[in-house]
Amino acid sequence: MDNVKRWYIYVTTLISLQGVTWAIIALLRNMLLFGNDPETTALQLVVIIVGLPVFLGHWLWGQRLADREAAERHSVARWLYIYATLTAFLMPLLTNLFDLLGTLLRAPGTVQRFQNRYWYLNRDEYTLTDTFVFHLIAILILGVLWFYHQRMTVGADKEITDEEGVGTVRRLYIYLFSATGLTMVSLAVIHLIRWVMIQFGSNVIYNYPYLTDDFVRVLIGLPLWMVFWRWGA
Repeated sequence: MDNVKRWYIYVTTLISLQGVTWAIIALLRNMLLFGNDPETTALQLVVIIVGLPVFLGHWLWGQRLADREAAERHSVARWLYIYATLTAFLMPLLTNLFDLLGTLLRAPGTVQRFQNRYWYLNRDEYTLTDTFVFHLIAILILGVLWFYHQRMTVGADKEITDEEGVGTVRRLYIYLFSATGLTMVSLAVIHLIRWVMIQFGSNVIYNYPYLTDDFVRVLIGLPLWMVFWRWGA
């Protein structure tokens, strides 16, 4: 298959899939939490109705070509789509997981971030259950789609070669999230060491309100770092 057609298929698939995914997430959040505003709901439904056939048509088209041609299965465009999609799903999944755990543990940073983002919500009406549902919707949908695409990489390591340029795409994906996990852990450790050092020479224990945020960083960042680092080793 020529490169122009290949890039057209996967770019269109990537854009339409992201649009449909976030429209579904926003629709469920709107229906369950935000009062089901008619105008917002209509916009989200339009995106889903238009975008879903576009995604399915182009994705199935690409799948048929990949099943028929070995060169297509090993193409840079296909693997760039897969790893770009994995990244686009995993990053917000981690963000929602961080905010979910932070909210459950009453992390000040998480609470402030949510209130700044959704300033129009009445704080008295926003419950812990609402927070849990808000983030859980995104985690479940993004998790399912990430897992679907991640399955395509299983057993493909032996087929990926540096000569084809796909190995570089794979390494960028692996080391991006390995570095993300390490950065999260490093920041938490730095903040903790700074907090401990401040205590020296003081008769009063310094209150560090964001200790819970750093605990969540370690809780998510450490497994993330270890999993992706071992994968790339």
